[in-house]
Amino acid sequence: MKNTIVPLMLFGIFFSCGTDFNKPYSDTPTSGNVKIAGDETLEPLLDATADTFMGLYRYAKLNVTYKSESACFADLLNDSVKVILATRKLNSKEEDFFKSKQLIPLTTTVAIDACADCQPGKC
Repeated sequence: MKNTIVPLMLFGIFFSCGTDFNKPYSDTPTSGNVKIAGDETLEPLLDATADTFMGLYRYAKLNVTYKSESACFADLLNDSVKVILATRKLNSKEEDFFKSKQLIPLTTTVAIDACADCQPGKC
């Protein structure tokens, strides 16, 4: 009896440890597919970022669509996309929507735009 259990266990372990390369990769921070909506005005920035990210992580695919800012937020609220790149924060109505779903959206400031008038001797 012991002589048949050990080979069966080894057989099971051997075949259970394989990887099925025909299956799509699971969604992780560096692999899988993610839909992103971006404000049309930020297309050059998002194109460069997406290309760099996919170049570094070959199992990651970013599906980027460019729309008006209001359409990006509508897609986020409808769960059509997981990430948006926009020029404004969530408004109170949008924050309330996520609170009602018991979700806490993560926002990250990427850049701040400013204009300065610096006169000689006054800066």
